[in-house]
Amino acid sequence: MKRSELDESVNRLNKRLCRPDTASSLVDGEYKQNQGHLYLDHNGYYGGYRLEQMLDKGVGGFANNNGCEARMTNTEITAYLRGIHDALDTISGG
Repeated sequence: MKRSELDESVNRLNKRLCRPDTASSLVDGEYKQNQGHLYLDHNGYYGGYRLEQMLDKGVGGFANNNGCEARMTNTEITAYLRGIHDALDTISGG
């Protein structure tokens, strides 16, 4: 998948799980992190991809969502996201 398609897959995942659509929101003139928002870290310096989740506090405020520090290849993250969507389809019956 292209990077834009991977990002769209994560956006659909946020919607399906009733999580915030964006990583932060402007509240009373300050940006606040939207706890629970999932996003795809695709830092070019390190290469690869990692699914992460916004926390409510802290500098950076990022938590690795898949429980490991390893970055995934495009093929691996594509399969990982498809697996999550397939599991949700099975649970929801469609």
